[in-house]
Amino acid sequence: MDAKKDRRAGGELSPPAQTGLTGSGWVTSPWGWRILAFFTLVALGLCITFFSDGHAAYGAAWAVIALAWGTFTVILWRHHLARA
Repeated sequence: MDAKKDRRAGGELSPPAQTGLTGSGWVTSPWGWRILAFFTLVALGLCITFFSDGHAAYGAAWAVIALAWGTFTVILWRHHLARA
């Protein structure tokens, strides 16, 4: 029989591959990446608002923040999909 059993059958799963986020509740819960995705959209909105208001420095800062949060959101989302 395969080392990885089906969850619905009540079997035990083999331990996940060791990564930096293994064992983190943020990876196993869909709420971690969803909340971060929401904050990414808020940061993107602030970026657009500041750029349209003529504050280029603040707009650029929020663009960097939105990019960083968006990248981490995608990483969490992919880890979540791999564990689902």
